[in-house]
Amino acid sequence: MKYIPLLALLLFSCSEWLDVSPRVQIKEDENFTTPQGFKDALTGVYLLMTEENAYGRELSFGLVDVLGKQYTSGFATLNEYYYPNIYDYTADASKTKFAGIWSSMYNTIANVNSLISYIDKADSNAFNIEEYHVIRGEAYALRAFLHFDLARLFAPSFLVGPDEKGIPYVTHFDNQVTPLSTTRKVLDKALFDLTIAEKELKNDPVTRGESSSDYTSFLRNRHYHFNYYAVKLLQARIYLYKGEHGNARRAAEEVIAQSLFAWVPEAQVVTSTIETRNLVFHQEIIFAINVNNIPDIAFGTTGILSWFTSGYGGFTKSIYNWNTVYESDKYSGDYRYQYLMGPLIDNYYVASYKLYQPASVYGQDFINKIPVMRLSEAYYIAAESAFLLGEKAAATRYLNTVREHRNINDPLPETITDDALREEIRKEYVKEFICEGQLFYYYKRVDSETIQFYSPYSGPVARAVYRLPLPDDEIDYGQRYLETDNN
Repeated sequence: MKYIPLLALLLFSCSEWLDVSPRVQIKEDENFTTPQGFKDALTGVYLLMTEENAYGRELSFGLVDVLGKQYTSGFATLNEYYYPNIYDYTADASKTKFAGIWSSMYNTIANVNSLISYIDKADSNAFNIEEYHVIRGEAYALRAFLHFDLARLFAPSFLVGPDEKGIPYVTHFDNQVTPLSTTRKVLDKALFDLTIAEKELKNDPVTRGESSSDYTSFLRNRHYHFNYYAVKLLQARIYLYKGEHGNARRAAEEVIAQSLFAWVPEAQVVTSTIETRNLVFHQEIIFAINVNNIPDIAFGTTGILSWFTSGYGGFTKSIYNWNTVYESDKYSGDYRYQYLMGPLIDNYYVASYKLYQPASVYGQDFINKIPVMRLSEAYYIAAESAFLLGEKAAATRYLNTVREHRNINDPLPETITDDALREEIRKEYVKEFICEGQLFYYYKRVDSETIQFYSPYSGPVARAVYRLPLPDDEIDYGQRYLETDNN
């Protein structure tokens, strides 16, 4: 792919930030002269992340969950997910998906880099000082976040090929070619960006336990921004990916220790009607994207394919597989099983209704949110890290905390075997993160030889399944492969 450092989208309040001339260039000199220009630029980045090629579908409830076999209904040959679903990455339909993600993510990164280049040389005295640090911190955090997810898709996992070339880690805003970095360097560069973000966000309102309702200004709705605790959770993700279990656990425990993001109240889940139900467990969401058209892109209210209400060919499981995942014979009271399950489709299929959008006034707090990072993941990372550090008792306590808040009142014993504990961690990723795109990354991170509902019936998983090929244009461009990343 030829590098795309330019926005091609006009969005809401960012209209004055974006140039809609044929060349569609950011009007930098005009728009980075006032604090509002920087705010608009950051808002534009978050809006780009809501694209369907990014977290608005493919990197949340779309492609990545298809690859993780969160949906087992199957897809017809002409369905856009047919070939990715069978891991045929050479088919044109698969290539189109991958190229769309690559282009969207690097376009967003280009705009982050533009923002960083200007905020780094801006006069901080021209800003509300708290807002200045938040803007700079979020920008550096987002650069790390976007590159890490690209690495989790297109680069070899750290466990398999830490020093193999993966993706370019782009830190400048121009047309220069950025050579491919190894997986190790991508992770190290992301962690470096996060050290800057952590420092800048040390006074983020969330660190004082102040909710979005405490602000009517730019600092409101911190769960829609890459806040301080999102930085800590991303650090935990990356350290776990690198096998630095002590660092991963420490970062995760800082998220666990905070009090602002809390477990969903039972009364908001155990309701008699879906219209009043907190399906997304919104109090637990540390970072979400704000998507206003979820009914259109997921449930088909405008006549497009209704992904979560279609049987064969939709984002559904057979009822047998659904019951298998949630172990309904033992844990039928699990909130995720009992209250997030949609109606039976064609007497055979069922879908998660996590993203269903309540129309009631009571449900307005629960809408327009696609979760990207949530509290439970900190417990899973802490549990896995503690286990790998030889502290099995602590690991079971972390897992049991989540299970208890999901209404599973059967604690795992501290005497659980190693293999059984690993399996319990895997099962939690399947249960917890449907529609959130994290399961495939789990399988890749641990280099799993099996993917539930795909293998062992078809044999061990080939490692090629875990690494999406770079787009053809990127390969044809070629120069990245000839240069060495010495940074």
